Amino acid sequence: MFVKEGEGVVALLYEGRREPFRVRKGDVLVIPAGAVVYLLGQHTYSSWWFRVVKLLNPVSTTGRFEL
Repeated sequence: MFVKEGEGVVALLYEGRREPFRVRKGDVLVIPAGAVVYLLGQHTYSSWWFRVVKLLNPVSTTGRFEL
């Protein structure tokens, strides 16, 4: 996951834990397989956008893909 523009919080739910990360333009995150991801954008004086690029390489059951 790459933050293209703006700032926000990415929260991961993984192995029974919730881990929030404050992110901004230029940050890169590698999300563990099986994690649930929540995004929350923050409006700042410099940007009204929180744009994230997701590069997906699903690791799941063959023939089954979930969003």
